[in-house]
Amino acid sequence: MVIVFFIAVFIVNSCSSDINQGEIPVIYVSDLYHPFEDPDDHFDLAALFGLTQFDIKMIIIDNAKPYEKTPGKIPVEQLNYITDRKVPVYVGLKDLLRSTDDTGENQPVNQEGCRAILNYLEESDKKVTIFSVGSLRDIAAAYNRNSGLFEEKVDKLVIFIGEANNKGNIEYNVSLDKNAYINVMNRIPNVWWVPCFDGGVWKNNGNASFWQGHHSDLLEGASDPILNYFIYALTKSSDSVNYIQKLDLPVNKENLQSQILDSSLPLRNLWCCSVFPYFVEEDKSSFPFTFEQVSVSVDSNAVVHYTDTGNKVMRFSISDKANYSQKMNKIFNEIIRSL
Repeated sequence: MVIVFFIAVFIVNSCSSDINQGEIPVIYVSDLYHPFEDPDDHFDLAALFGLTQFDIKMIIIDNAKPYEKTPGKIPVEQLNYITDRKVPVYVGLKDLLRSTDDTGENQPVNQEGCRAILNYLEESDKKVTIFSVGSLRDIAAAYNRNSGLFEEKVDKLVIFIGEANNKGNIEYNVSLDKNAYINVMNRIPNVWWVPCFDGGVWKNNGNASFWQGHHSDLLEGASDPILNYFIYALTKSSDSVNYIQKLDLPVNKENLQSQILDSSLPLRNLWCCSVFPYFVEEDKSSFPFTFEQVSVSVDSNAVVHYTDTGNKVMRFSISDKANYSQKMNKIFNEIIRSL
């Protein structure tokens, strides 16, 4: 079964590119859990898997939540099954970095994330794109262990975190590990910064990626396995045995209605999924945003200051404010239809 609201010839414009399939090596760091902390992470993961130009080398579970959550290996395994991939998953550091110079090597467990990042960078003969949609803890710790490797092998470090302009708003991902954020923003080169908010919580004055969409629009035309993937996530299914088999079952109509189609559902908050394809498209003109270079300096309270002498980063900027949300939802839907 596929959600169908109209009959049309559909061409996936957002996924077409001069870049060949699997040409861009990607390391993905996500605060992905099941049951979810925020289901936007499941939307982001699906978008990442839907962009075949990305060769996803690994997924690091950002394990920085200050309470116990189960790292989201199940949704990765589900999308591996749907897309016939074998992307490995590693769990990241649990404890706060003690300083901006902390390597995290003192932590007794969960070293696999940092080690996997550094091992791949060491072995890769291509420059790598790293996407981070969490706290930056493992990236900062790995950088502190071998900064030269990052400078040599990381083409772009794309981070979804922080507040663009309101100095009184310490965004949630920043609050999880301020030292990690300070380190990355002040020191690491080739940062592409996508602030979560601009002007305060749930505000977007033009330099943040935050937008909203309804599940029925975002998932229109999705295949049965993809609908089952989202239903499994949104219902917080506790079935840890049959989560792969469930993907091939007919879509449960009641769950489809209650979790996706119901017009009374609140809009889904999103930040990342529709930004990913920007990094595979040669022609950027169809995107309602761009990036501009700014110099930033982050103080000891994790507050961003714009200064001529700071670290040069590429900052997100909305170019079509009037149609921003509508276009971002369309970009995501085109990726989902292609899965």
